[in-house]
Amino acid sequence: LDGRSLRHLPAHLRARQGIGYMPEDRRLVPSLTAEQNILVPAWARAIPDAAQRLDTIYQLMPEVRALAHRSASQLSGGQQKLVALARCFMSGQRMLLLDEPFEGVAPALSQRLVQAVRELAGAQSGLSVLICESEFKWVRLLAQKVYLIERGEATEQPSTNGHASPPHG
Repeated sequence: LDGRSLRHLPAHLRARQGIGYMPEDRRLVPSLTAEQNILVPAWARAIPDAAQRLDTIYQLMPEVRALAHRSASQLSGGQQKLVALARCFMSGQRMLLLDEPFEGVAPALSQRLVQAVRELAGAQSGLSVLICESEFKWVRLLAQKVYLIERGEATEQPSTNGHASPPHG
């Protein structure tokens, strides 16, 4: 991060570096509301601008505001993905790590996730987003660089957003 290796830092100290993580399986706490799930990183790290960040999230993702008081166990899989993305943004001031954000998501919701990531990244100056996705149809709409890893070999691929470099030979 910023040219520094974080390998030597234990996980709890890595979290304090402004890195947000959206796991593939969402990992919401079912007994908490959507808003409480979003605020978990703020409570754990005592994020000073948590209220402002939550307001920004709600402005950029009004559908998440509508879910705020619903129990996470009552949300659909797609709604859980949106809440998990919002929670990732709560702690991710410098970097977002998104693991399979489009897996098992309907095309309409995938489009909304692309839009939400664009808006969230645009709202936070200097924010980097790293996405690991097995189907990169949606990633191509977001990424400045796309790498395909096949049989242990990584090759850069063109992006449809016009920012990625051409593939290397």
